Amino acid sequence: MPTDDDGPQQTQATGETVMQYHLRWKHRDLDGVMALYHPDIQHNDFFQNRVMGLGELREYVRSSMPREPDKALEHSFDRRQWQRRVCWRNG
Repeated sequence: MPTDDDGPQQTQATGETVMQYHLRWKHRDLDGVMALYHPDIQHNDFFQNRVMGLGELREYVRSSMPREPDKALEHSFDRRQWQRRVCWRNG
């Protein structure tokens, strides 16, 4: 019997993975973020018209993470798209 690739168990697993990804970004855990990517990933940055494999992606992710303590990360996710936004905290 075929499994439902879009059933409740898959939805829960996706939600858990998204939460792990969010928390690892929030805590600026580069190794943790990278551990969630498949070894054969092909990441598309449409704004830069660039495609990266896992080797290039690490530096890209590292440079994307905010380094200043007064910056916060916000993520939004739906089934089609993942968005990340860096926000300044009001002091």
